[in-house]
Amino acid sequence: MGAYSQAAVLVSGNAVKNCARDAKRQIFAIAAKMLDCSPDELDIVDKKIFLKNEPERMVPLHKVIRKGLLDNTPVIGRGSYMPAVSNDREWVKNPVGQQADTFSFGANVVEVEVDPETGAVSVLRATGFHDCGFPINIKGVEGQYEGSIASGGVGSSLLEEHLWDGGRLLNADFLEYKMPTALDVPEISANVVITNDPKGPFGAKEAGLFGSMNSFQAIGNAVYDAVGVWVKEFPITPDKVLKALDEKRKQEEAEKQGAG
Repeated sequence: MGAYSQAAVLVSGNAVKNCARDAKRQIFAIAAKMLDCSPDELDIVDKKIFLKNEPERMVPLHKVIRKGLLDNTPVIGRGSYMPAVSNDREWVKNPVGQQADTFSFGANVVEVEVDPETGAVSVLRATGFHDCGFPINIKGVEGQYEGSIASGGVGSSLLEEHLWDGGRLLNADFLEYKMPTALDVPEISANVVITNDPKGPFGAKEAGLFGSMNSFQAIGNAVYDAVGVWVKEFPITPDKVLKALDEKRKQEEAEKQGAG
């Protein structure tokens, strides 16, 4: 569906980039008066503003900032960014049209162990490859994937569930609402695929959401691969696995009787 709710890097990053561009324009306007030239003739390197064709004519950045303050024209950069989405889109009445300005891609592979006697499912290993454009912080991207495997993977896929009875929540505390601990988190391998998104700030875009969204399918598929039954309701708890296995056995027995 695209990077629309997890679009902080895309939206905020482009806004900051536009803000910096606006601040640079103001700085060059002040420096141009000080150097008696056009702003188009200027460049900046190492906090020094100079003429491109006459590098010896320069002024330090801090003096330009001070000049703006003295002249009551302080440098205040402003910038905003709005993704090119369909403004007439509405979730119920008109659920069509462009929803995001860019798209992230990822692949998620998990290895699970299923006990057919108890129905218990354990995630042993998780490996992810994520295209998040040009990562601003690779460690941050890896951490996002690790957190997604813990929460959206083990937590949402195997443990976390609200139990209701007539509108009353039966497991309203963390004793009965099961969340993953360090002992439940599998061995994780996070891999960043570096690309360059044309709409992102310096090529960057969202990171991390795929780890949660893809874990449902990866874990569900792995359970089927292990014991040959589909559990189509999350979380995949032992009772649901045992029920699916029991239904499979009954179906196989019925097919044998029918064939006999």
